Amino acid sequence: MKHIYFYSTFALLLTNSLSAVIPAVTIQISPTSATLRVGQTRDFNTYVANAADKTVAWFVNNIEGGSAALGTIDKDGIYKPPITIPTANVIVIKVVPTADKTKSSTATVTLENPIPTFTKLTPNQINQGLAYSIDVEGTNFLPTSKVLWDDTPITTTFVSSTKLTIKGLINAIPTGGHATLAVSNPNPGAAKSSTRTLSILPPIVVTVTPDNRSQRLGSNLDFNVSVTNNADKTVDWLVNSIKGGDATVGKIDANGLYTPPTVLPANPKLVIMAVSRVDPKATDTTNLSLLNPTPTVTSVTPNPAKIGPIALTIDGTGFAKGATAEFGGANLVVTWQSATRLTATGTIGAQTAGLARLTIHNPEPGASSAKAFFVPVKPNKELLTYSNAARFLEQATWGPTPASIAHLQEIGIDAWFSEQFATTPSTFPDPLSMGQGLSALQTAFLKNALTGNDQLRQRVAFALGQICVVSGNKTDNYHEMVGYQRMLYTGAFGNYRQLMRDVTLSPTMGVFLDMVNNDKADPRKNIVPNENYARELLQLFTIGLFELNTDGTRKVDFLNQPISTYSETTVKEFAKVFTGWTFPSEPGFQSKWKNDAYYFGDMVPFEEHHEPSAKTLLGGQILPPGQTAAQDMTAALDNIFKHANLAPFVSTRLIQHLTVSNPSAAYVGRVAAAFNGPVRGDLKAVVKAILTDVEAATPNPSNGHLREPVLFSTTLLRNLNVNVTGEPSLARETEAMGQKLLFPASVFNYYSPFYKIIGTAVTAPEYQILNASTALARANFVYHALNGRVGGVAINLITFEELAAYPDQLVDAISNTFLRGQMPAGMKTSILAAINGVTDNRTRARNALYLAGVSSQYQVER
Repeated sequence: MKHIYFYSTFALLLTNSLSAVIPAVTIQISPTSATLRVGQTRDFNTYVANAADKTVAWFVNNIEGGSAALGTIDKDGIYKPPITIPTANVIVIKVVPTADKTKSSTATVTLENPIPTFTKLTPNQINQGLAYSIDVEGTNFLPTSKVLWDDTPITTTFVSSTKLTIKGLINAIPTGGHATLAVSNPNPGAAKSSTRTLSILPPIVVTVTPDNRSQRLGSNLDFNVSVTNNADKTVDWLVNSIKGGDATVGKIDANGLYTPPTVLPANPKLVIMAVSRVDPKATDTTNLSLLNPTPTVTSVTPNPAKIGPIALTIDGTGFAKGATAEFGGANLVVTWQSATRLTATGTIGAQTAGLARLTIHNPEPGASSAKAFFVPVKPNKELLTYSNAARFLEQATWGPTPASIAHLQEIGIDAWFSEQFATTPSTFPDPLSMGQGLSALQTAFLKNALTGNDQLRQRVAFALGQICVVSGNKTDNYHEMVGYQRMLYTGAFGNYRQLMRDVTLSPTMGVFLDMVNNDKADPRKNIVPNENYARELLQLFTIGLFELNTDGTRKVDFLNQPISTYSETTVKEFAKVFTGWTFPSEPGFQSKWKNDAYYFGDMVPFEEHHEPSAKTLLGGQILPPGQTAAQDMTAALDNIFKHANLAPFVSTRLIQHLTVSNPSAAYVGRVAAAFNGPVRGDLKAVVKAILTDVEAATPNPSNGHLREPVLFSTTLLRNLNVNVTGEPSLARETEAMGQKLLFPASVFNYYSPFYKIIGTAVTAPEYQILNASTALARANFVYHALNGRVGGVAINLITFEELAAYPDQLVDAISNTFLRGQMPAGMKTSILAAINGVTDNRTRARNALYLAGVSSQYQVER
């Protein structure tokens, strides 16, 4: 009991002693005052002294944690103001330590309205005299926000915190033709947004053209309307105040196409009016006088006419003195003989579908034009038939045009080859910047294809590029790819051995197949030569996997199994050859191992990074140790070039791209013989052999090849005598069709050269990218092309539209244009059945062209 008393007394003394030396708990908040706008936050800090427990409680106007009306503060002291400022916009933040709740520290916060932001004005222009309703968009808008019109508050409707609306009417255009708008938020913290400019335009003006026209019954007239001072250009058309017209006065559609009535009205003087749908007060009118029928042409002599100078005798009815004639786009010199005969002279060129359009125009009074009359036009000399010339050009160019067919007929194939071999290559512009993408190169490529005179060179270059493949999937900038395309153009008529060398040293290829910066073996760093280029050079660019006979058929061993051309060991040996090469140095920079990426020029060797050991190549040829990178590369390429497989392998690939997917062994053998000599690898001789072979020249319903998307699109446009008006936007179309130009999916190309149609033994490479989606895209492209929806190109279909009145002649013209004049009888019958129910000639012509363009007979080149 005494011990207990002792210890209790001691503890009491100890406690009193400690109380005497421990100071009181204190707390301090920082900062002690702040000004915040709605939407901002403030981080308050606190210091608790003389207490082990540093936790605190936060209050807003004595409400722990605050409230929606006053703002909230979290356990870390982060204060968030309320959405709406309270009437008393100065609030008190208090912090209380847990260790001593009798202690506290406070800070004051002055709340202000947010600063409004002004991001969008819709519309951003209005018209004088026309009521407006404008949406002002941004953030931090309040019900009390005002739109300032040239710093003057105007009536404003609050829609939301992000949208205000103003309405009104402008009777006069201010100086400068615009007003400056801003948004102002009121006190507390009144603030003004940035400004936006509202254009104030004069009243809407509607102008209709043509004016004061006379129109013969039976032919339509297209009125044009110009609506200025407003983005909405839509109008309503009226004939004699009748919206859209009627059967008595004629009808006019939403596009301004006027169709006269079938019977002349009692008063043939009509008024055509266009009324703006935005402002019905904005109108314009034009006078139209309806006239009786036009003259007609019944026959023309000579028929057919010859390209060049011509002298025509034109028979018909209703010819007037002073009549003029247009023939195939040329104005003729006309002599009036009688009301039923004219004579005319002039010059005529090659024509779309081989038909020249003749139109006779009578002068005033009652000026009118006869319906078009079509005359076949042929070259003065025909060394080839039309169909043979067209077929040849389908294989040798990006598609025959009327002029190119006529030219080939006149000069013959040998002279044509001489011309093409001598034609200056098309060019690609230099890159505009290092960041310029491949879309510009795609456009340049397609523009060359549509307009270039070096058609054969381009087709061969494209074929070679699909054998020695690179892809924008790894080199996706213009400057990374343009050099390779130029190299293909240059090499198209050279020697395949030179092409092998140029491809090998191309920085583009170096990046694509990893030869650039390919280092020699270093076991310490676990480095071995990269095999990608060596493997694809052998497998896909030159000799293939299995030994071939000269006719391209596989050799077999005693077990009737194919014989491998090389082994994995061979690939590894060739991989050693292709070490020690880096990018060429950029002009003005010192060359070094692993030069910065630069794509103009050949890759350069660094011997210290080249594998110095001996290499065993095809046929057991051994390269001695210690040779330079260039010596090894030259010897290795010579080794491949001499291999017996090279001629049949490359010949087969080129045949597949230019003429047929399934060449016979005899065809391959004849082309391979051209490859082998007298100058081995001479691409001019190879190409000529491919295109002049009897198998290429003879249509075969069971052979040919599906036109790949790029070739399909250029052929269709060139068949229709396309006029390139800008930068062709074909790349988007071909990509939708499954061929993204310059972006092959793999080193096997856009499609595998070995692909066979599912369930058959038929090799059909292009069919690998044909499916339901891409087939639809091909049909859509035909529709787009025929309806002016392909950017940068224009097609004049007037010949077909005027022939549409004569369906048989229309289909014959389409046969000449798309199918070398060899449209099957069943196909003609089907198209005629489909279009005979269409009365509008423009629609009828496009429908017929569409049906031919999407047909298998056109899409598969046979």
